[in-house]
Amino acid sequence: MSRIKKILISLLGLAALAGGTVYHLHRRPLPPLSGEYQAAGLSAPVEIVRDSWGTPHIFAANRQDAYFALGYAVAQDRLFQLHLVKHLTQGRLAELVGPPGLELDRLHRTLDLHGNGIRMLERSSQDTRASIRSYVSGINAWLENPDMKPPVEFLLLGTSPEPFREDDFVGLIGMMTWALNPGWFFDRIYERVQTAVGPERAAELFPLSRGGPRPVFLPQTVFRFPLLDNAQAAAQALGMSFQAGASNNWVVSPEKTASGAALLANDPHLDHALPSLWYQAHISAGGLEAAGMTMPGFPFVVIGRNRDIAWGMTNVMADASDFFLERLNPENQGQVMHQGRWVPLETREETISIKGGGEERLVIRTTPHGPLIGELFQGLGQAAEMQPVSLQWVLEKSTQTSELDAFNMLNHARDWDEFRRACSRFGAVSNNIAYADRQGHIGMQASGALVQLPPDDTGTRYRRGWDGSDEWQGFHPFSFNPRRFDPPGGWAASANNPLLSGGNEYISAYWEPQDRFDMIVSELSRAGNANRPEKGFTAEDMRQLQNNISWPLGLRLSAEVAAIHRLNPPGGEAARLALPLLEGWDGRMDAASPAAAIMAVFYRHLFHTLFDDELGGELAADIRKKDNVSALMIRQVLDEGPAWWFDRQDTPGQESREDIMRITFRAATEELEAALGRDPAKWEYGRIHSLEFTHPLGRVKALAPYFNLGPFPMAGHAQTVAKAQAHDGETGVYHGPGMRMIVDWSQPDRAWTVITNGQSGIRASEFYDNMTQYWLQGRHVPLYMEREDIEKNQVGTLVLRP
Repeated sequence: MSRIKKILISLLGLAALAGGTVYHLHRRPLPPLSGEYQAAGLSAPVEIVRDSWGTPHIFAANRQDAYFALGYAVAQDRLFQLHLVKHLTQGRLAELVGPPGLELDRLHRTLDLHGNGIRMLERSSQDTRASIRSYVSGINAWLENPDMKPPVEFLLLGTSPEPFREDDFVGLIGMMTWALNPGWFFDRIYERVQTAVGPERAAELFPLSRGGPRPVFLPQTVFRFPLLDNAQAAAQALGMSFQAGASNNWVVSPEKTASGAALLANDPHLDHALPSLWYQAHISAGGLEAAGMTMPGFPFVVIGRNRDIAWGMTNVMADASDFFLERLNPENQGQVMHQGRWVPLETREETISIKGGGEERLVIRTTPHGPLIGELFQGLGQAAEMQPVSLQWVLEKSTQTSELDAFNMLNHARDWDEFRRACSRFGAVSNNIAYADRQGHIGMQASGALVQLPPDDTGTRYRRGWDGSDEWQGFHPFSFNPRRFDPPGGWAASANNPLLSGGNEYISAYWEPQDRFDMIVSELSRAGNANRPEKGFTAEDMRQLQNNISWPLGLRLSAEVAAIHRLNPPGGEAARLALPLLEGWDGRMDAASPAAAIMAVFYRHLFHTLFDDELGGELAADIRKKDNVSALMIRQVLDEGPAWWFDRQDTPGQESREDIMRITFRAATEELEAALGRDPAKWEYGRIHSLEFTHPLGRVKALAPYFNLGPFPMAGHAQTVAKAQAHDGETGVYHGPGMRMIVDWSQPDRAWTVITNGQSGIRASEFYDNMTQYWLQGRHVPLYMEREDIEKNQVGTLVLRP
């Protein structure tokens, strides 16, 4: 990063000597939005009409020319992001940023994101492959345009854009799969909790894990997964963590809407990025008319609509991976025992080039389950026995499916049957896909290859890899996947909550807390009953529900705290002064609310007050890195837990639930007093809960003012429908809805969308942040599909000719 600082200082020096130089470099990358250009590779002229939000509307004679033009438009707006995605998914980040990128490169090479993507591409249909080729050709056509000037990021990193290949972005599917899979984190946590408190008490905290018949840990086990842990830390430090921890979607049938047409709403939750991971577009090309959210590097609409159907996605939270303990042959370390016999390890050597010179040789060893990825030390002292661990996950094992085909087919689906055929092509990417069509039908379909385990088994524990007793039994057929079509209640919703399957088979134990789902259900159940007889739901109701910041558990806890202290006044001046603010609080996590601040900090302290003594500070801190895991533990103890969870192990007395609430309230208010002053009325939530949109280069302090946006005070909480999640003990929100979309079939010529910032990744562009305030305020912008509306709101038309 020192090179970046030197370049910046040099640029500032040039500006002092020759005014306007920096401004020129700032404006130089802006692409032309109007005019005519030759573009080799087209079969007929194509128009790219950008509207006032920067969204490209592509009008072409055929689909391949349309995908070519989409690639061209994305390259104009997001060239550096494309460059970054390619290097990130291929395990080549160190080529751009030097040694700080090595940890992520090691993980992505070990997981073979790019190799798995290539194999998926090879088994995809010819139509899908042709579409991807056209898209990449369009990207390269912009690189060949004499008016193309690289964005300033290339200058700062001392690199140049290079031509792209057909397979450069296929690793995106692997990145998506890894982001959707919570098992690689949860399984390790579950085993560590068992070592700390034993299997019986661990099952009290995680009842849906169903235990497991044969624990494989020892009380003295030391867990070491530097490959995973270091990569996770590096991703956060570099601003490249893309975990998809949660999302909301729902559909409402015509009998419950004011217009008599179906409604669909979706807001997928991701780690925030700048520019956004989403790029919205509209394609009109003969038989294809699709609009919605694409991902830079990927030609198909991922979430959106066509003229017949609309779809939105949330994470199924499926258990898509397992850790297997392996036995290597002590006489031949190139062999591993599998199903009772020694078999050879597969060995693959990778060379990682490092910016500034040098390279690293990485040897990846793979068992029949998957790559060796960590190790356990069982026992203590010099007699400790090392146990290697491999990772088996769906991306490598679901070899008969293709997400590339699935997204392509979704864009063309015309009804529920064609929609389900598209969903059946998903393997590694497991989503609850909401459905609404222009005929008024609604539904929800779980996609992805769901692992079939031995009877009464669970996927939350480490598995024996040597004797065949813990092997996956393959995948359930697609017909097993949960689905609902035109449900009797008139709505279907998903917020990462437990799903019903065809039987008692295990799907997952990694669900999000019920708060968001319960709030959505309570709202969707209102229309048409005694509470709301006057009208049905509207698109505006959907918008308000997406922005709901009520936190039921917070409200419940505030009432309990107030009741406890009413009988026995709190100790400490801060707690005494803060208590009246809880009286009459409505549970809304508003940025201006002191009560919201108090309960947010109380809730964070509550986890540590309950569990630090049993688990130890290090394990408790690791658990808090995944808010859903810690939230499930808190909820389970509050609702079901035996009294011993409230007793502190590090004190001589025996604490009650009331004692824990009092201790936690005092600690929370003392923290707020130290951070925000002695007057609780000034403890506004937004002062300790804010969001700064951070560009990867904005992690460099000197560059932050140029690239970053904010910070902005943020309403919401990790468990509100409008999700706004921060790391434990930090004020910065890092996770929430990367976009929001509403489709109202009474307005079939548009959708309503918003992304976090803007369509362009070029800092000088008016489209870099033109949606930021809309997103912050919970507003949407129209995504037009009719030519007349588009031309009324256009800012430029670019014509590409063969």
